[in-house]
Amino acid sequence: MAKTKKTQEITEAVKKAVDAAEPVLEKAEAKTEETVESVKKVVEPAAKKVKKAVEPAMDAAGKEAKKAVKSVKKAASKVAEKKVFLQYQNGEFDIDDIVARATAVYNEIDGADVIRSMKIYVKPEDFAAYYVINDKDTGKIEL
Repeated sequence: MAKTKKTQEITEAVKKAVDAAEPVLEKAEAKTEETVESVKKVVEPAAKKVKKAVEPAMDAAGKEAKKAVKSVKKAASKVAEKKVFLQYQNGEFDIDDIVARATAVYNEIDGADVIRSMKIYVKPEDFAAYYVINDKDTGKIEL
């Protein structure tokens, strides 16, 4: 029975503590609501001012973005696919293919430098293309 008496004493102490805390909690809630309202009164006008100040910049940025998109679309429409072919004695040679082959052959060389310049001379009568890379390395490609 000693436990039951102790339990009752603890229960009564907890009830007293809760009863004593209720007015403090109510005051804290009221203060919190007051604080929230006062913060709203300060923040809402400031937010409106910021929005009003930022809107012109946002509009201008939107207009600039639209101009940029229009400019890119216009430039992209001007870029057309370009292919150059050399026709000679019933044969046709793709110049892009010749450039790619010259690059590949050069890159297979041990110690090859980065390609900074490339000149290709096509001699259809020899069925060959001769290249000069970086003004020093030369080679020949059979067509």
